Amino acid sequence: MSAQMSVGAPGSENSFQIEYSTSFYPGSHPHEVDADLIISSSDNVHFFAHAHTIHRASPQMLQRILSFSPTGTKDAVVCFPLDSEILDILLHTAYGTSCAEHCIPSIDICVDAIDEMKRYGLDPHAVIRPGQPLFDLLLKHAPHHPLEIYILAGHHGLPDLAERASSHLLAFQLAKIDNEQATRMGHRYLRRLFQLHAGRVVVLKQLLLRAPEGHPVVLACGAERQRAVVKAWVMGVTVVGWEIRPDTSIYHLRSVFERCGASIDCPECRHVYGAHIQQLVSDWASTKHTI
Repeated sequence: MSAQMSVGAPGSENSFQIEYSTSFYPGSHPHEVDADLIISSSDNVHFFAHAHTIHRASPQMLQRILSFSPTGTKDAVVCFPLDSEILDILLHTAYGTSCAEHCIPSIDICVDAIDEMKRYGLDPHAVIRPGQPLFDLLLKHAPHHPLEIYILAGHHGLPDLAERASSHLLAFQLAKIDNEQATRMGHRYLRRLFQLHAGRVVVLKQLLLRAPEGHPVVLACGAERQRAVVKAWVMGVTVVGWEIRPDTSIYHLRSVFERCGASIDCPECRHVYGAHIQQLVSDWASTKHTI
């Protein structure tokens, strides 16, 4: 985000206004000395930064920024060739602070900024880790943009981020991944995603094939009557089996099997059947859901 401020004596001929960052302005970091580096983005938003802080994060980043200064030093305004939203993410990353306090950047801006990092002296491996602001920001986008986050993680080799994003891709049809996306994420991460989907389908099939066992034969309910339990289970497997998916919900499983077993009239059989449904749901819920 940005705002405007006046420079020079009000009303004088030399007075003018500049647009400045609402995160990096004079006095925005009271624990730091006065800002000694002014960076103007390609859309003319001014950032008041601290050379020593950027240098501490990455000497290469400071050197790269100063390469756009007309004097090659911090004594002149640096005309940076990137958009203010991207520059904001880069500077916040260098400062180790969150860029989402005022406004959450779009997923496209986040991806563009991270793709620019190596060019400007920042290592994605070092700054996108669990617990770090940028990692947390990307996780906020994962529920609505899981594929974009996963591709980004694969492209830059960020396993923790890829793992977290993969849990949101269970419902995604992998056949929709095009060649460009597959190439960008890399064959390793593409394979792991396919293995996750295929593995979960196999596990669910195995769980469904475990039919419930009967209870000890009693006078009121012998082996013949207990066949109703197996019959109900087979009916449930048939219904679920029409479309087994890696994202099959436990609520769907419970609903189908409870409906199929509604006609079981023996209390003991109902108990056995209900316990088996609960075991199925528990085992499926604990099945690995990330790469």
